[in-house]
Amino acid sequence: MKYSNVIIEVDPHIHTVISGHSWSTLTDYTEQAIKTGMKGFCLSEHGCRTPGGPPEFIPQAQMQVPEVYKGIRVFKGLEANILDYDGSLDVREKYLKFLDFCIASIHFFCLRGGTEEQNTEAYRNVLRNPYVDMIGHPDDPEVPCNLEALVLETKNQNKVIELNNRSLSPNRIDRADNAQKMIKLCKKHEVRICISSDAHWHEMMGEYTASLNFLEEIDFPKELIVNLTLERFQQYVDERRARLLK
Repeated sequence: MKYSNVIIEVDPHIHTVISGHSWSTLTDYTEQAIKTGMKGFCLSEHGCRTPGGPPEFIPQAQMQVPEVYKGIRVFKGLEANILDYDGSLDVREKYLKFLDFCIASIHFFCLRGGTEEQNTEAYRNVLRNPYVDMIGHPDDPEVPCNLEALVLETKNQNKVIELNNRSLSPNRIDRADNAQKMIKLCKKHEVRICISSDAHWHEMMGEYTASLNFLEEIDFPKELIVNLTLERFQQYVDERRARLLK
């Protein structure tokens, strides 16, 4: 399956200056989206327990941001911090309810990676949270987990796996093996994925060469890529809203 001319239309994982250690503004990302032919992105600011990070109410504050800015769709999101192996997050439900899309991640400043069993259980518990859509950078070798168990739980919860483009970049070879193994399992079990930049600088958004080359190499089905098109990502967001109404 050819990916040479593919444009990923929506990036679900970017950080602005609101996150505290990023360098670009909402306007910077919007202009980058226009430049690269993208149609949208998701504001996924770090959770409030991140040192120097935003306040807990940032999801509610994002409601002031227009859904469409300069012709680019802006989704409201968050990268919450996982606080324990029970799957507790640093942002309460009263604020999570404002989001279009929620990532949850283990970061060393909130939770040190435990054993493979502990980390896998944490991810399972988090994925059972109806507000969470995706585990952030689950290929991190410093947070080992059972990748097949993660993929199967993601499928069971009807959510998505992150292919973080940074994991396949030349300076992150420590993560590449895990990322490739995980995505091959997604193909095997027909689990949906999102390709992300995890950008902390706007020019990182729109650059997914490493991910696209790998997906072409393993003949990964395009129909499993949720953020390939704006329409498909919006369909997932609508599906999410329906799930939360149950």
